[in-house]
Amino acid sequence: MTPYHHGNLRAALLEEARSLVAEEGPGSFTLRELARRLGVSHAAPAHHFPDKRALLTALATEGFERLATELQRAQGDGLVELGLVYVRVAADHPADFAVMFRTDLLDPDDAALRAAGERARAALREGVRRAHGSQDAALEVAAWSVVHGLAALRASGALAGEPAASGEAGARAALERFVAGARQSS
Repeated sequence: MTPYHHGNLRAALLEEARSLVAEEGPGSFTLRELARRLGVSHAAPAHHFPDKRALLTALATEGFERLATELQRAQGDGLVELGLVYVRVAADHPADFAVMFRTDLLDPDDAALRAAGERARAALREGVRRAHGSQDAALEVAAWSVVHGLAALRASGALAGEPAASGEAGARAALERFVAGARQSS
């Protein structure tokens, strides 16, 4: 618990929500519990987030913004590096990653969420286009599926016993295998 002391309550709510998502999962906590952990009144979160959906939407928006920024930095580094960035962002920010694609918990009409999500998808598409030398919608979807699947499997612990997928070297090897296959099918 990180008690809140007269600062940026919105940021404190988001940070404590990340802790709760990591501990309990994105659907398992309440705003009342979040307020209690921060030592504020149960009504205080409503000044920034009218409900839990709005809070999780803000968390997902920040996650997409971070992903977009990191993917844009990796433009021109090739498919493997682009994929490693995606996997790294998911591993470094597991709570954000846990909510970013949970459409059942998010407000699909939130303009900031839609814009951040599109910015991240556009950065991934552009990276694939640059690496491939042309636009290939099927390759874009395949690349996203592979990196997202790898990130999700790692986040869930499903690959913990797989030496070929452990750590950055394992992720790199898996992505290099994918890229080699993609080149052969072009």
